[in-house]
Amino acid sequence: LRAKNEEIPVWKITDIGIDQKDSGLEGSFTQVVKVFTPQHEYKTKIIEGSPDEQAEELYKIFKDLKIL
Repeated sequence: LRAKNEEIPVWKITDIGIDQKDSGLEGSFTQVVKVFTPQHEYKTKIIEGSPDEQAEELYKIFKDLKIL
């Protein structure tokens, strides 16, 4: 509960000794070109049969996908 009332220190560039040209967008090595939410495509397949048949079918699927 004591942390709730503590003051959070805020440092400026001059406080930590960094030049203005070495910070922010100007000083960044990278730039954001595009922001987007990736599209997810889920493919599902219900494998029916006995547990042995299901395991065999799952093995074939993994083998075809080169997971095994």
